[in-house]
Parts: sequence; structure tokens; C-alpha cells
Amino acid sequence: MYKRLFLLFLLVGLTNLVKAQDKYVQETTFDHDANMDTFAFGADISWLSQQESWGTYYCNRQGKRADLMDILKDDFGINALRFRVWVNPAGGWSGKKDVIGLCKRAHAKGFKVMISFHYSDTWADSGSQTIPGQWTDHSVEALEKNVYAHTLDVLSGLKAEGIIPVWVSLGNETKQGMLYETGRTNSTEGVKNFVRFINAGAKAVKEIDPNIITIIHLPNGHDQGTAQKMFDNLEKYGANYDCLGFSAYPRWSHLDITNDTQIASTVKTYLDVFKYLKARFKKPIMVMETGHYGTEPYDANRFFAEFIKQLIDDKELGIFYWEPEAFDNGGYNLGAWSSATHQGTIAMDGFKGTKFTKVDKYATTRLSLLDDKRIYLPADTMEVKVYAKPSTTVTSLSKVDFYLNTKKVHSMVPEKASTIYFTYQTDTLPAGDYTFHALVYDNQGNRESTDTLGFMVGNVSVFQENEPGFAGISDNTVTIAKTTKRYTGEGYITASDNRNTSVSWDINFPQTGTYTLYVRYHTDDRRTMAFTLNDSIKFSMTGKATPQGRWAYTSKDFDIETPGYYHITMQSSLSKGFPEIDFIAFASPEGGSPVTAFDPTSVTVPKASGKTSTLCYDLQGRPIPANMTKHKGIYLHNGRKIVVSNSNN
Repeated sequence: MYKRLFLLFLLVGLTNLVKAQDKYVQETTFDHDANMDTFAFGADISWLSQQESWGTYYCNRQGKRADLMDILKDDFGINALRFRVWVNPAGGWSGKKDVIGLCKRAHAKGFKVMISFHYSDTWADSGSQTIPGQWTDHSVEALEKNVYAHTLDVLSGLKAEGIIPVWVSLGNETKQGMLYETGRTNSTEGVKNFVRFINAGAKAVKEIDPNIITIIHLPNGHDQGTAQKMFDNLEKYGANYDCLGFSAYPRWSHLDITNDTQIASTVKTYLDVFKYLKARFKKPIMVMETGHYGTEPYDANRFFAEFIKQLIDDKELGIFYWEPEAFDNGGYNLGAWSSATHQGTIAMDGFKGTKFTKVDKYATTRLSLLDDKRIYLPADTMEVKVYAKPSTTVTSLSKVDFYLNTKKVHSMVPEKASTIYFTYQTDTLPAGDYTFHALVYDNQGNRESTDTLGFMVGNVSVFQENEPGFAGISDNTVTIAKTTKRYTGEGYITASDNRNTSVSWDINFPQTGTYTLYVRYHTDDRRTMAFTLNDSIKFSMTGKATPQGRWAYTSKDFDIETPGYYHITMQSSLSKGFPEIDFIAFASPEGGSPVTAFDPTSVTVPKASGKTSTLCYDLQGRPIPANMTKHKGIYLHNGRKIVVSNSNN
């Protein structure tokens, strides 16, 4: 359509910026292979030889360079190719020799062939039907002979190579006739001349082979009124032709296809026109040209899959994509080829009946632990449950794989289509911290991962807010949260972006040996914690980003050579600060005594009377003046912790 506007076809190099892959599920709208003998799944690739002369190349689905014709046939199920013919074109492109060369290649690969005569030296469409230079100033009779001779000459050349086209188009988008002004249909005389030219071409075609189907090709397949008027006039004045041909570009028809409702409406618009005209003129329909924006392959795919389904159901002859090999960054923007990969886009899969549905994820998944606040003992039963549901009705679940610490430990196949819950149990896990996730597969081979859940197995001593072992804090910018995130205990230390923030504990290690420190944490990004024990033992632990609402574990082994109380300080070792911490826990050497903590409730001061009284202390056990509790901080008073977050309190 209006191809003269797109003579400039530019090919630029591969870009290094490749967009993230979209996710799709697919369905089949029609049986492509069952209709191969009766329906033309076609493409007009008349540009091919010229593009190849520029060094343009194409890649197949495997990403390997290949002949475009092979790609169209093998990857997209194309069984017919269309080639335009110009009388005496500049450079010879689309001239007789060029067309015969392309047809020989197509014929050798088993394609059916359509020839589209433009009867011009250049583009002929509804906007221009320029008489060839060699035919200028010819009379109607002479032009009639020119049309006949040119048609016969080209088809004879093909026949000499053993090629008989299945279809021949007598003119291209002849909305107002051809060979302007002589054959323009804006007058009765012009209509009659147009009919003479059609019949001259048809005569030559039938002399080559009476079985060749001749087509009159009009633009704007949505425009019933214009088509009816044209074909009424052709019938009235005795035009000889076999088939009604139309271009059907949503763009040029001003029909939107950005959602399913619009696609259904657009397809119905075309099919209603085709059904009416087919019934009125008793001739079959061929969609001679179609296409959509190269940058919108998803919309194009869904449109073609539905459009071709309806064409097949209504027993139309076929459909041709006009120049699908045009790259999405070229002068012609209705192609179906990626400039980034040199591969065909999913738009062309619509010609095989493969319709894609874009999804955010292949399945909706949720992973839950039977008791998500618990630290499991080695003999306890740990149970995880996966909720999994396909993203659309197009797909179904095929299996669920369970992974413990990244190793697959179990697989389950749905018992029936309605299965949405999958459970895994184990009571044989040794002590340690664990991660758990599952992969959910659909019946198209796509997979979706659950988030990752952390849990712990072992005999450990836990230290956290609201536990007796919470012993101290050295920087009052760290706060104890009153509300908690999901899957945690009573309280936790909120994240700090301040590298100078630190948290400390006083802990008794009763014996020598190797201990393990566990931190249960949550963070939106990677954060590293540095630990110091009495300034003599130092190590760091890294917390990776965790899923929303999930807590994870990180652990570290360290050796205690001298038993006793240690002051442990945690501080960020990177500028990001440390994460939210639910608790820290210590596992003692196998068979050893548990770790114990400094007990803030035992801090007392004896009186002269022999009695004791509880005063106000900081969390290191140091007495402080009573008026200090008016300032921000965390204090102990009568064995009770006081958190002052506002100096006015």
C-alpha cells in the first residue's frame, strides 16, 4: 500500500542493546498442515534479490544464516510466494529477468507462485498507475496490445523454465483502474478501457495455462462500497477474471488491533465485506497483501492468527504478507523481521496458527512452610506447600520440582487438571540453615519459580528483642520494631543505612570448640554485617536480597579457644548499613552446653540496709542518672526495658 513512500529501505547493523525477553504462552487457532493443499499461506518477497545485493542476510529460528525462502517455509509454514513485475524498471529490479530468477528459486523449493503485474515501470497502486515509458502516448488499442504482449512475454519466460504460476494479478491495487489517465475509472470511458486492459491480460494468461487463476486486486478490504461499485462496473462491461483480491492492512484501514476486542472487530469487518462480495459476484476471495507495524509483532501475531482462522473457515483462497522480510528499523515499517537478531518475529507465527498470549509469569505460585516461625529440631517433620496455578486457561500444569539448598529433592505431577496444591515433607534433615524453593512447569515447557523460603534445623540459643538474651545496644539510632514483617517472631531490629550503627550482645560461651552463628534477616538489597568478639575474633556475614515478606538465614562458623563471656558487636562492613534482623542464634559444638547470655533483669545495687533496689541502667549494665531517661535511647529500669524514641517522652 502506497509503496512509493517507502523506496528508501535502510539496513543498519546489529544493536548491542537487546530488550528483555517477554513471556508468552501459546495456543493453536487453526490446523495449518491440514490446510496446506487448499489455502495459500503466502508472502510477497519481491525485494529479496535487491536486498541480497546490499549484503542483507537473514537468520532462522536457530540464529543461523539461511536463505530467506527456506526460513519462511521451515519456520513459518509459508507455501506460496508473490512477485511483482515492472515493465522496464530502473536497475532491473522487479523486471522480467529478476522475477524469473526469483521464481526459479521459489519453484525449486516447492512454493506455489503468484505473479503481480503492475503494468508500469515502478510502483502502481491506488495513488499512481503510471504508463510505462515505452508505452507513452499509445492509443487505447495500442495499450491493449502492450498489456497482452507484456503479460504473455513474462509468463512465457516462466513457462520455459517449467514454472506455471497458480495465480496472476492483472494490475496492483487498481482502485481507480490502471494506465492513467486512459484506464482511470472516473468516467464511463475509463471503465471500459480498464476492462479492455484486464481482458487483454487475461487472454495472455489463459493462453499460457487456462487453469491459472486471474485476480483483480483492490486496496482497502474494509471498503465494501468502493469494491462493490468497481466489480459491478467490471461485470457490467464484461471483464474476464476469476477472483476478487484485496489488501487488508489494519493500518491503512484505520482499524485498531491492540486488544482482543479490537482484533475481533477488525476481523469481522473484513470478513463481512468478503462474505457479501463473494455472495454477490460468485467469485472466491484472496487477501493479496497484509502486514502490521514491525515494532508491534505481538499485536500482529494475534491478529493474523485470528484473521487467517476466519479466512480458512470461510473457505477463502489465501493470504500474503507483503514484504515480511523488511526490518523493523527500515524505511518500510510494516515488516516482520527483527533488525537486532535478523530473525522473523512472532508476527509470522500467526501464519502457522500459533497465537501468543503475553503473561507476566507462567504460573501464579506461593510457597509456605507449615510453621514459618519455628526452629525445627533434627527429628521434626518439616512440611512445605506450593500453591501453583497456570497464568491463563491456555496452559495447564505439568509438574512441580522441589529444591532444598538448590538441589532437587522431589517432583510431583498433578493428579488432575484442577490440582493447585503440592506438598513435600521430610524429617531427616541434619542441623543447619536451609533454603527452599520450587519450580512449576506448564505443559508448554515454560517454568516459573516460587520465591525462596529460609528455615532452620538444630538446637540453638536464640537472641532477640523480647528474649532474655537481648543484652545491649550501643547506638540509639537503632530501634526495636513494635510491628513485624510476615513470618517472624515478636520483634526485630530495623534496618539501618548508617554504617556507624552497631548492635551488641554479651554472651557466655561455656566451652572451647567450633560454634555457629545464625542471623535471620530481611533486606531489599545485598548487605554485609561485620562481627567482633572481644576485639579478638572478627568475621563478616552477607545477607542477599530476600523476597518481599520473607526472612532468610546466613551463617558462619567460628572457633572459641577460651570459654567465658564475650562482648559481641555487629556493625555494617559496607556503606549500605545492615539489614532488618529478626534474631541471632548460636549453635554449640555437638554435645556441648548451650550458649547463655548476660541477664539484664539481674542488675541490682545493694543498699546499706542490706536490701537491694533496682535503678536505671543502660543496656551494658552501667548505672545512669534518672533524668537521662528523658533522652532517646534504650534503658533498663526495675528489670524492664524502656525504649525512648522521642525526647519529649
